[in-house]
Amino acid sequence: MAEQSELNISQKASFDFIRYATVWEDPVVLLQALNIEKNDQVLSIASAGDNCFSLLMADPKLIVAADINPVQLHLTELKIKAIQELSYQEVLAFLGYSSESNRAELFNKIEPHLSKEAAHYFRNSLPTWEKTGIIHQGKFEKYFQIFSRKVLPLIHSYKTIEQLLTPKSEHEQRQFFLRHWNTWRWRWLFKLFFSRTVMGWLGRDPEFLKQVEIPVSEFILRQAEIHLSSSRAAQNPFLRYNLTGSFGTLLPHYLQPENFEFIKDRIHRISLFHGFAEDAIAQYGHFHAMNLSNIFEYMNVQEFEQTAQKLVSGLFPGGRLAYWNLMVKRRCSEVVADCTEQTNLMSELRLKDDGYFYSTIVTDVCLKSFDFGIYRLNSETLAVGYPSKEGSNLNLTEQLKALTLWAKNEGFKHLIGPMNGSTWENYRLKTSSHRIFLGDLSYQPQVVESFESAGFKTIERYVSALMHEIPGSISRLDERKSQLEKQGIKFRHLNMESWEQELQKIHELSLVAFQNNPFYTPILWKDFLLKYNEIKQFIDPQWVLLAELEQNLQGFVFAYLDLEYKCIIMKTVARKPDFRLGGLGLVMTDILQQKAKKEGIFQVVHSFMHQDAASLRCSESLEAEIISEYHLYGIEL
Repeated sequence: MAEQSELNISQKASFDFIRYATVWEDPVVLLQALNIEKNDQVLSIASAGDNCFSLLMADPKLIVAADINPVQLHLTELKIKAIQELSYQEVLAFLGYSSESNRAELFNKIEPHLSKEAAHYFRNSLPTWEKTGIIHQGKFEKYFQIFSRKVLPLIHSYKTIEQLLTPKSEHEQRQFFLRHWNTWRWRWLFKLFFSRTVMGWLGRDPEFLKQVEIPVSEFILRQAEIHLSSSRAAQNPFLRYNLTGSFGTLLPHYLQPENFEFIKDRIHRISLFHGFAEDAIAQYGHFHAMNLSNIFEYMNVQEFEQTAQKLVSGLFPGGRLAYWNLMVKRRCSEVVADCTEQTNLMSELRLKDDGYFYSTIVTDVCLKSFDFGIYRLNSETLAVGYPSKEGSNLNLTEQLKALTLWAKNEGFKHLIGPMNGSTWENYRLKTSSHRIFLGDLSYQPQVVESFESAGFKTIERYVSALMHEIPGSISRLDERKSQLEKQGIKFRHLNMESWEQELQKIHELSLVAFQNNPFYTPILWKDFLLKYNEIKQFIDPQWVLLAELEQNLQGFVFAYLDLEYKCIIMKTVARKPDFRLGGLGLVMTDILQQKAKKEGIFQVVHSFMHQDAASLRCSESLEAEIISEYHLYGIEL
């Protein structure tokens, strides 16, 4: 039934042009409503893309931007490529937030990176938006332009409009609105222009208003009056555009200088999906959060109930929904048993919401919330994240049992943990400890007990070992080093002057060297770069050793100093899986150990070695003492 109705909407309403060139929903309150965490998977209505970009500020692993209008996806793609390929000032100019005369040249830079369909659409339409920028080319934006340029001048002068939008106290703004703005001509022409008929003709499609049963113009006028008489009006970008046809200096959240670079670094995490939001679940699996814009307004009650059920079923336990009500009341908590409305949070967010025309933002939490994250590794396996230290729900054992039951009912076959999404993030539990070193996991016996009490069994074992004294030169290692050098292997330290080039080599080798590790998942180059950029200032290149053959990386050792205990920590040892490189890891480790010894450092920790890894056998051969043990737990469902 819902699918048929949605199909009817997509057939009756046109989807071959830009409806919205800007997203007219407040991204700041959206971020608060969804409370996204690092490594989360998020579903978002694409619209014009803006809020998808803003959601990246929470550092999710993936954002699926879904839309039934292919042109809206083309627009989102255009903005993504502009952010990736242009400088900050060029992005502002290209999109239309600042004056620019060479948009065609900027588009030439972007076009080769667009999909064939998007490139074709924007190349053909370039003459219509080249002068103004694409952000003014949506049907909805043109509707407001007509109002600001044709209708509002019949009511108020430019001077009065600017006086209204000039910062004032709450009392001063209210008095200005009552004495100078709220005239009979304002109310009459406003209600005429924002009537159901005119809005359906010039702004939104009449199909999108079919479920509205209240007087449209009266509602919009009432919402506008609240914000026009508030001191917040001066800083509301939506209001300024509605009244002037321009955002002025009020940049959208994702293009504010303090946010732009962070978003640019992560914008590759957005995946475009053409179709209905609930259909994305079949392709991408469960989500931690969903931004649903105001899609429920277009559905009758039965369709809304069916769609809400599907969307909620696609959330992980504790997942959140956020959506807006405009003129049609829709509440998932009233039709889905597993939804709980966050009424206090909603009241708080409504007071901050710049989307003044909406009646409310709704945020729901689905099922009980756990004190740990949940991550889909594949179609059969879920990972349990590290428990929050501030956990305040059921005790951890009961939470793990509840998750086990839910996962089994959802058709998953395995639960493993703790793992924050992948082996590139924190994972494993420390199960015994004789000594803690810099970078070690904390020992939490109560968490270990909870996993085991909930029925989880050890599926992988890791250890860290301590060499109390670095031995002198070992003849067999010296001999192997000479053999490798005769093969053309050259050893050198990390060159910080070529940071990205060096990291790219390490990334490419890591993908090959670790591919057979338990629960290995590849990491994208851009995400790998982000991870190491975060710790760049702490890296001492003299403790990172590279082995190259004709400038091609064959192996590396990543180590660092623990100054408190005056020892060197061997964090990562990797080499290409080539039998001709046998012993390379041990040779590189010894090179760094001998260097440490010369500098008066006599202890070494070989950290986080898998029970079956060659590095553990090498460590044992050097008579290192196991000081800590770590387990990865799992349970069959």
